[in-house]
Amino acid sequence: MWSEHGWIRVSAEEAAKLYPGGTVSAHSGIFMCELCQQYVSLTGGNKQVRHFKHSSYEDNKSCPERTFGSWYTPINKGEHELPIKLVCQGDIFHLELGFLYVPQDILRSGKAQVVTIRISDKISYTYSFDDYFKDDAITYLPVGNIPSEKYMVISPQQLTTYWPKTVKGISEEGSLFDSQTGKMLTTDSDVLVRRKYYLLTTSQLSESSPSILFSLQNKVCSGGVTWNLYLVEATELDIEAAKFFLSLHYRLTDFPLQVNPIWPLHIKTPYVIKHPDDFLVIHSYGQREKRISTFPYASVRSLACSKYGQISKVPCNGRQQLISSGRANVLQYLYYWRESLDQVGEALEIQVQDINGNTIMPGTNSSLPSKEIIKVLVPYDGKAIIRKNGAVSDRRSISSQIICSIDSIDFGTEIEILVGLDIIWSASFTKAAETALSTEDARFVSVLTSFHGNEMHVPHRYGSLAAQLEKYPQTKQWLYQAIRRGTAPRKAMKYLISQLSAKKE
Repeated sequence: MWSEHGWIRVSAEEAAKLYPGGTVSAHSGIFMCELCQQYVSLTGGNKQVRHFKHSSYEDNKSCPERTFGSWYTPINKGEHELPIKLVCQGDIFHLELGFLYVPQDILRSGKAQVVTIRISDKISYTYSFDDYFKDDAITYLPVGNIPSEKYMVISPQQLTTYWPKTVKGISEEGSLFDSQTGKMLTTDSDVLVRRKYYLLTTSQLSESSPSILFSLQNKVCSGGVTWNLYLVEATELDIEAAKFFLSLHYRLTDFPLQVNPIWPLHIKTPYVIKHPDDFLVIHSYGQREKRISTFPYASVRSLACSKYGQISKVPCNGRQQLISSGRANVLQYLYYWRESLDQVGEALEIQVQDINGNTIMPGTNSSLPSKEIIKVLVPYDGKAIIRKNGAVSDRRSISSQIICSIDSIDFGTEIEILVGLDIIWSASFTKAAETALSTEDARFVSVLTSFHGNEMHVPHRYGSLAAQLEKYPQTKQWLYQAIRRGTAPRKAMKYLISQLSAKKE
């Protein structure tokens, strides 16, 4: 039934308390079957316990609840869908079918090294593994610009576990695609308020609700059928907007279903999570009627549950584990591969330039940037730490993909750019005559940090030594850290004092 936050599941017992006065007709539009999106009746309870009931006058009588008496059926191998992507380039578009990553030893084990995507008896696309498939990533293959209700995948036998033989395609009623990623949403998926989606449909939209915005982007005709591509957006979470998306078999919500791994350490690629252990701990949240299924089957044990979601432990019974989440259908799925984590992550791309567009290299710079300004562009949110003569003078937040300008850069300035706890770029600006001192400063710190073992007390009076370290900011910082700790290796302090005495001489 509808609530102020979207569609919520309600049991017959809960409904009976809300409406104690007898039968609630399907025509009231209060209770809706979550499987077929048709309104149902709540019986009066005169002869039987009150329950929901489909009407004999419904147009669609294929609801699983009619056949099985229950909405729950296990998710098995091959029931998940391969992702479909809509690629828009100006005023034209085409579709692509995504193939999940398969380890190279399995991908190359068969004689046939091609995959064929068949749309009809006359239209098919064949792609070779060598020419098109990527290592350790999802591979999207073009399937033209004419939508199809299903795509037949013809692949070697060893790959049928990973790639289903039939992929559900574009519904004539309408299929939604996320405007940011281009990926098609599966049936029953969550749709977010104030997020734009592409709608590919044979229908023509008309003004249906003030909380639904739409605009026609393109048209394509095939076999006498015209497909319309709209850009749609729900501006409010209200019943009219919810019914619009429900008629397309999607759910408008402000609390979408998501599943994320939280342990062990892992490497994440689209649809594939690599990890080294015999179990996984996952966090799932969103609509309360979600369910988690695994293939091969594994007993999913709940560790904690609250209004913020559920934490579950999943044993891994093989090299790969398919974990699916959904309600009546699979809405999200991930392959978990058990492999040793011996990969090295790629360094984040960062752009640091002066106002003329010249790249500023990390490390020691003997000249200042033009106008004493640099511009920083990073792919993720982070921060900049600016030091003047060894002391922190400023800290600035950096937003992803937004240029951050840092000005008033003079000699003695040090800048560090961090994403999370990682320093992804650092540079200092030092006069050429001071470069030799900077090198010696780095050498001092390297020697000081190499000492371990017997510790000595370092009282605050040792701060007087800092006055002799003005030209050695890194060594000065090491000394201050030792004073704050109150201890330092005895050999390190002895070495520092001997070097300062030698310089006095």
